[in-house]
Amino acid sequence: MTGFQFAVVCLAAGTLAACSGSRLQDNETETFSPRIQQDGSKLFDYRLDSPSSGDLKPTLVFDANEPTDMNTPPEMSSYSAEDEKASIEARVMSLLDKKLETTGYCREGYVVIEKVIGFTHSTVIGECREAASADDREQFSP
Repeated sequence: MTGFQFAVVCLAAGTLAACSGSRLQDNETETFSPRIQQDGSKLFDYRLDSPSSGDLKPTLVFDANEPTDMNTPPEMSSYSAEDEKASIEARVMSLLDKKLETTGYCREGYVVIEKVIGFTHSTVIGECREAASADDREQFSP
């Protein structure tokens, strides 16, 4: 497999992952906790839990058309843990945006205060750009 072919395969896999990123998988749970402060600030905590089966295995890439040297190890895939974490982060942020859109909580956008992205648990803490309205207080206050 040439470098170009490998890049095309990785791009296609990333596109498929991004397209499936806007909905929860069967084993995932999300928690959205809005908080309205007395001064009208609108804060939220968003958490996504994705339990892992622990089946992470390195991917080996072989090209059947190229001769192999039995004294050298097969080439490891260039897809790394950092790539996986970036994919998870994009998915978490997509799910958060969808949650904010469906709830109508941050109508004018938000600022991320803290973001922790992990392979099985991710958390985003943020603040809405707009102050709470009377309707917001009624809908989102405990």
